Amino acid sequence: MKKQIEVVFNAVKNVLGEEFTVNETVAKDKLTKETRKEVLWLCIEATRAGEVEVKGKKRTYDIESDKDMVEYWTGTVSNHLRRDPRLNGGTKREDLNEIKKGPRDVLLKSLRQMLDKQSDPQAKADIQEAIDKRLLELKPEKEKFEIDVSILPDHLKHLA
Repeated sequence: MKKQIEVVFNAVKNVLGEEFTVNETVAKDKLTKETRKEVLWLCIEATRAGEVEVKGKKRTYDIESDKDMVEYWTGTVSNHLRRDPRLNGGTKREDLNEIKKGPRDVLLKSLRQMLDKQSDPQAKADIQEAIDKRLLELKPEKEKFEIDVSILPDHLKHLA
């Protein structure tokens, strides 16, 4: 029995052919709507051939039902295109998590923990105010952009 990640990887590799290089190509950018459908159907065929098992956390899927298989594999293929370093240009999952989380701020984390433990409404308001202030301090300043009015069309210059 193959793992789902291997079935998705092999399907993408087969569909993209020479356009695909392991750990370099960002497969989701190369796949068109049509080629993504090809990947999906290769995964469905592998399921029906008994090469891979389909398990849902919330429900069971009927492998003979096209609707169930498309629903299941659409999400699974998308997940693996994002998560598998062989398919996402070599980006490790930890890197993606760090990008999502952003930088860690110890003060902000402490304030949020204090807020969770507090029951006094006034204390909660004070802590929330400190959190808001800290978030503003951490927020990067937007770059000031000057509009060059001289390059605008005449009918738009008065709007600048």
